[in-house]
Amino acid sequence: MKDSASPSPSRQTASRPWLIVGLLLLLLGGGVWGFLLLLAPEKSTWRSVGVVEAVGEEFVVIRHGAVPALPGAQRTAFFVASKALLDGVKPGDRVRFVAKSPPNERILIGLERRR
Repeated sequence: MKDSASPSPSRQTASRPWLIVGLLLLLLGGGVWGFLLLLAPEKSTWRSVGVVEAVGEEFVVIRHGAVPALPGAQRTAFFVASKALLDGVKPGDRVRFVAKSPPNERILIGLERRR
């Protein structure tokens, strides 16, 4: 006697194309959404003051006060839009800076040493 709970082999085979189509649509939808997020405009551009803690070839770490795009006072590593922004900058320098914050990044677009 057959078990009535298990579907017949022909029925299992017939449902697989719909499963594959469903998975492809899900992946395609996720890919389109991710692409649209890349094209989204910048979420914010902001200014602050702080103290340089570290300088690399393409980044700088600044300890700064609270800014709208980031919660509370903190230390943030920024990629620099141009290496020229870091000319003459060294740890301990007090700076005024402008940064933009697209999704998942912090990019320094302006930097001025303060006395």
